[in-house]
Parts: sequence; C-alpha cells; structure tokens
Amino acid sequence: MPLTLYVPARTTLHQLHPVTKLGLLGAFIVAAFVVDRPLLVLPLGCAIGGLLWLGHGGGNVRRLRVMFVLVFIFTL
Repeated sequence: MPLTLYVPARTTLHQLHPVTKLGLLGAFIVAAFVVDRPLLVLPLGCAIGGLLWLGHGGGNVRRLRVMFVLVFIFTL
C-alpha cells in the first residue's frame, strides 16, 4: 500500500516545471474563490477534470472519493 499519492508517469503534465504547476494550482484556487455564480465555475471544474485525465489521476480520485463526498456534504 503506497503512503503517498504520487504516481510516476510520462505525461506532458508531469514534465512541467514544479513552479509552473504551483502557479496553475494557485490560479485555479483564486478563480474558484473569485467566481460567485455556480454556472461560471463549471468550466473551471471541466478544466480540472481534464487535467486529472491528462495526468492519469483517476486512481488518486478513487482513493480519496470518501473525503471528497464528505467535504461536499459538510459545505452544503
């Protein structure tokens, strides 16, 4: 059983510089908090889903699905 969520892969997303990835993460976080209307958050969610698909992050999402559901329930 792995103790980390890192999965080595040879994708374009994995080959980006770490500072670039942190900048993109920051941009996603700022955009999520700045947008007030739920309909405008939909493209952001699609972009995050696309990046998860490109980075082969489905396994991590499956492992953390209970946490995601609990966070969603407690923020309602």
